[in-house]
Amino acid sequence: MGEIEAAVRRLVQARERAAQDEQVLAETMLRCFQAGLAWQQIADSAAPAGISSAEAARLKAKGASEVAAPVLNSEPRGISVAEAAKRLGVQRATVYRRIDKGELKAVVDEAGRTRVVLEE
Repeated sequence: MGEIEAAVRRLVQARERAAQDEQVLAETMLRCFQAGLAWQQIADSAAPAGISSAEAARLKAKGASEVAAPVLNSEPRGISVAEAAKRLGVQRATVYRRIDKGELKAVVDEAGRTRVVLEE
């Protein structure tokens, strides 16, 4: 019975370490985005960790934004994705694609929402 308990304990410890690693990855991706990298660049860099697309990177980092609120911009900056789409005359999905490609600059606000920074 002791051998089984030890194996279970090792499994639990391994899972806890994996969860911590996932959080660190998500927070790092969020910081990279805030530093100006496009989601596609982040996804390409995180491919060995199983991140296969810009959308996957964005979703993982969005989860981190709820935990890592202190690293987010505290002052309101940019406009909503919907407002950017309206101003640019495109659909919201197009705005997200342009952010992913690095064609538009975006930041994440304290609530975890994407804000588009349009050049004046």
